[in-house]
Amino acid sequence: MRGYFEVRFSDKKYLTCQAEYRFLPVWKRFGITAFADAGQVVSDIDKIAFKETKFSAGLGIRYIFDEEENINVRLDIGVGNNSVGIYLNVMEAF
Repeated sequence: MRGYFEVRFSDKKYLTCQAEYRFLPVWKRFGITAFADAGQVVSDIDKIAFKETKFSAGLGIRYIFDEEENINVRLDIGVGNNSVGIYLNVMEAF
């Protein structure tokens, strides 16, 4: 949920769905990505309600730091409901 500060919403259960499309590379070692997220936190799984789902979307820049090891440096900017999140990270899940 990159459109929100990481600990803005917290509880015992966390449900999220994220989609990301990467354009790698677009220029030399640089790429861009577009993403959308949806999710919510609840105290108990039976309290999940679609109307409480938070949504966010954004864009990111990727720099291929090491092509052999597939290591990227990423900078993402996401926008949620009255919220903006900026994330800088090294490495990615895939």
